Amino acid sequence: MRTATVESNEHLLHTAKLTLFAEIAEKTKLAYSDTLSLSPEEIVDLLVGTISKPGLIKKVKSRQMGFAIVWLGGQLFTFFGSDALKLQKVIAGKHKKQKVRTETAGQIKGICH
Repeated sequence: MRTATVESNEHLLHTAKLTLFAEIAEKTKLAYSDTLSLSPEEIVDLLVGTISKPGLIKKVKSRQMGFAIVWLGGQLFTFFGSDALKLQKVIAGKHKKQKVRTETAGQIKGICH
């Protein structure tokens, strides 16, 4: 059973996230949706000016096209863009698709393998 404290904390964190990323988007002149794909280090580098904005936008667009995290042998590997899509295709070809019903009223879309 969820408590009022848990609900309150989740609401607070969600509100803080929206406010923080809106402020980052305004300060960096990036689209709000693009700021959501940045790592904490990239946000700091962008704010202090030690990273190229055009290069970063290219990386963000690649992440938005496809993103995968693989845990193999105790190590994490990340893949972006076409590499992530190729990996997904290989993995999907080896597994049977499952239909999953969620209680999100169609807000979340995806394939479960």
